[in-house]
Amino acid sequence: MGHQTHVRWAVWGVTVVLAFAMVTPAAYASDKPRVEAAGWYFGTSIMTNNQEIKIGVTGKCDRGGTFCSGGHDLGRFEYFNTVTGLRVHGKINTIQFHPQSCPNVPLDSTFPAVTVNGSCDDGSCSFAADLVDGGNRKNQMGDWVCNVNVAGQNKSHALVPAENEDAQRLQKGEIKIRDYQP
Repeated sequence: MGHQTHVRWAVWGVTVVLAFAMVTPAAYASDKPRVEAAGWYFGTSIMTNNQEIKIGVTGKCDRGGTFCSGGHDLGRFEYFNTVTGLRVHGKINTIQFHPQSCPNVPLDSTFPAVTVNGSCDDGSCSFAADLVDGGNRKNQMGDWVCNVNVAGQNKSHALVPAENEDAQRLQKGEIKIRDYQP
């Protein structure tokens, strides 16, 4: 075979491999529920009134189903209040996917939600929140956080009173709940 024939076979082989890779990812996609959230909202409680609060959560139920707890890697969380300095991050201990049921969120139960509970790796903090995926950005209702309860230390390692929030719409960012339908 000539050089041009080898080049044609190589190009054809690469094309077949790329086509296969582009067509088959759905076959390998996870069917286990997961959440990816990052953004910020304004705090409204006495301790956090009008303060920017940043959150980040990634989590999944590897075993399938809608509830998972301990014993394996469920995900991670981040929380930072830009005024009080309360910053916590750690592992998710429990995760439960469910229909939206937060009071004061103007979305009905057809929207997916997740409740996450976690603790710092060294046990010095706790984090709990409900995250509601309000759909795409065309939906003016947006994504929501509610039932937030965080306890930990500020950057000076002083204990900060627990911060609690009712329902708040994300100002920037997004919550995506995948492979779960309420």
